[in-house]
Amino acid sequence: MSSRLINSLTVLLLFFLFACGETKETEKAYTKEEYKTILENSNKVKTLREEEDIKNYIKRRNWTSEETGTGVYIVKYETGKSDDSLMQPGDAARVTFTVSLLDGTLCYTTEDTEQEQLEIVVEKADVESGLHEALTHLRKGDKAIILIPSHRAHGLLGDQEKIPPLSTVIYDIQILDVLK
Repeated sequence: MSSRLINSLTVLLLFFLFACGETKETEKAYTKEEYKTILENSNKVKTLREEEDIKNYIKRRNWTSEETGTGVYIVKYETGKSDDSLMQPGDAARVTFTVSLLDGTLCYTTEDTEQEQLEIVVEKADVESGLHEALTHLRKGDKAIILIPSHRAHGLLGDQEKIPPLSTVIYDIQILDVLK
């Protein structure tokens, strides 16, 4: 081998050794309290962004909405009789609904079930906590769109079927009957 080739290979080898060498950056070890604070702040930012997305969704459609205080928004587009009382915990509501995402993806509808309507017992049925909360703002005959942020819907995991993790869900719901 020529000395020129050997020199070239040596230079190449040295280049790769130095280029691939690890540069050890000191990683900060967080305490449990610091880690907790970081996660809390991250969650607050995510919640604020999701709330902004919901408000923009409502604004783009020129809807008037009611906020429940936990981030659930209700847009009533047809009201029942005003002499009917609002639903209370323990009331059973017969409803029809569709569930979709902010991007318009249809996830579920009562038409997909064997029954054309579903019975939900307020605060006792196995549905999103945000839906239970919204139902207490509705009465027989109401039709409403309910926007439920992920922390009041399916949270970090989604529903493992059609609703992705950290998704806002939108119910378009009609209250057919309320059984006290």
